[in-house]
Amino acid sequence: METINKADFAGHISASFGFPINMAEKIVDVVFGEIIESLKRGDEVKIKNFGAFGVRSKPERPGRNPRTGRPATIAARRVPVFHPADEFRELIKKSDL
Repeated sequence: METINKADFAGHISASFGFPINMAEKIVDVVFGEIIESLKRGDEVKIKNFGAFGVRSKPERPGRNPRTGRPATIAARRVPVFHPADEFRELIKKSDL
């Protein structure tokens, strides 16, 4: 299993379209930046045949400190979520991983 990072994406864009690597890096930064800013505003980001990024609010809830075992309150928070499109799920299901 391999980890793909932003530099790898930029390398693929550069190789595929013949862009200089620094331009490809800016493209990747803009795309991810737009997704992040949209999620911060509370918008959902849908990419056809890939999936949808969104934010879910989790309420405050009781928990436990794992070190001491004492009860603790876990604060309310917003968490990013990804819902894959059916087409994306099918592609992954059919792959020979």
